[in-house]
Amino acid sequence: MYRPGKSLRNQIDFSYAGYHRRGTTTLSQGISIGNTTYPVGATVESVFNFDIIRGTYSYALLQDERMRIALGLGVFAVPLHYSLKGETTGGRAVVEGADTTLPLPALALRGQFQLIPKLFLNASIEAMYLEISDFKGSCWRWTSGWNTGPGNTSGSDSATTACRSTSREKAANRAIPVSILSGASASATAV
Repeated sequence: MYRPGKSLRNQIDFSYAGYHRRGTTTLSQGISIGNTTYPVGATVESVFNFDIIRGTYSYALLQDERMRIALGLGVFAVPLHYSLKGETTGGRAVVEGADTTLPLPALALRGQFQLIPKLFLNASIEAMYLEISDFKGSCWRWTSGWNTGPGNTSGSDSATTACRSTSREKAANRAIPVSILSGASASATAV
């Protein structure tokens, strides 16, 4: 968090989180994905990597020595890579994944309230929704915490971020949900 100027009405925030997952298993039941069928006993390797890069600018509409309420605009950038490879007795099959970056614009609402002298409660929510062609995506981020004064970064925050995207498979005309992140939490202490 950075608040330039003497009024402290402007605020700029950036954050980054990376989630890189890889797994291998032997199927206990057959599955079909697109035109590829993986039988029982096939070895399947999956990769699901994504990062959440967030930047937000907010401006305090109401601000005094005891409270601050701000509205803002931001963006979630989500670099995403996923793939699925399977190996059966008949050979190797690869289901093409994606390697793309999803830019998701967001709105923000922030509040800071004095509980006692030199102790402030902070809360903010950022949310976005985007629908383009056969893709729908949404993210929200809830942050709460405390600090020792307006514009002061000494304190602690806890954040929860959740994103979800859905694309429509054209051939079968059915939705395939791809859960990017659901219910993960992170805590950070600002110094």
